Amino acid sequence: MQVTEYQKRNSSLLFLIAILLLVFPGRMNSQVQPKLYIGMSGLNPQQEAYIKDNGLEKAIIFYQKEVTTDGSNLDVDMFTKNIMEKTSADNTGIAIIDWEGPAMKAISGSNDSDAEAAIQQFVKAVGTAKKLRPNLKWGFYGLPVRTFKGSNNDWKNINARLSPIFTAVDIIAPSLYMYNVNPRVYNARSPILELGSGDYIYVNLDYALEMGKKYNKEVYPFIWQKRNSGNSNMAMSLIPVDIFKNYYKMIASRVSSGKRVNGIIWWDSQKYFYLNRKKYPALQKEYSDVKDVDQYDLNTFKTYYNATK
Repeated sequence: MQVTEYQKRNSSLLFLIAILLLVFPGRMNSQVQPKLYIGMSGLNPQQEAYIKDNGLEKAIIFYQKEVTTDGSNLDVDMFTKNIMEKTSADNTGIAIIDWEGPAMKAISGSNDSDAEAAIQQFVKAVGTAKKLRPNLKWGFYGLPVRTFKGSNNDWKNINARLSPIFTAVDIIAPSLYMYNVNPRVYNARSPILELGSGDYIYVNLDYALEMGKKYNKEVYPFIWQKRNSGNSNMAMSLIPVDIFKNYYKMIASRVSSGKRVNGIIWWDSQKYFYLNRKKYPALQKEYSDVKDVDQYDLNTFKTYYNATK
């Protein structure tokens, strides 16, 4: 059979692409953007319409009050009821159990027996969820447990005992909320170490990707456009858009343990924080001159959403 010039050129092009993939696998892979999921509560009608018009998918989140009555033990009947009400049998996508409080404190603490009891409850919860809605991918918010002191053995040992949870879930959903908004830290090309904290984003993200590879799970980190800081004057303040853009890019483009994140969950609860703004000086300042709260919240959503592109 005669080989045409077109076939020769096509074969050469395919060969070149294959070489590039072998030489630069991380760089070629990084061009594919992970999917953004909206994991927000209290959205106003304008925001809901914008999300729908832009074809954005939501992550379904079950908060602690929908899972447990005492903070430590699964309330099977209540959790089952909430799953049945918030989802349908044909739902696909991702679902997150946000169980914090005493159980999460036990899981991240130094008492092994308390941790084991909490781990059993988490495994029971995800087992209940997967049995009721097997078409959803289930995970827990905030696991692996974060470190704020760089990579260290104590932190790794705490997460190592969570093996039953990582085995039981479908996805891993670490929290990567921002604390230090120094633009020199959140520089996608050349990030510096956070003073006294190690490289917070990459240390925690890389470990989550390592766990994803170890347990063969997809990874979906949580992000937020507000500063999650204990500083009373800065807590809940909006992250500068240019820094948020770099923050998002650092997470979306990172390759570690041969893995990248499969998606990113963008969380917020604007209505709740607006109603409770008097507790936070930064929120009082943010909304002090706002006349139309719904329009302001929509504009804020648009601004930060565009920064993820």
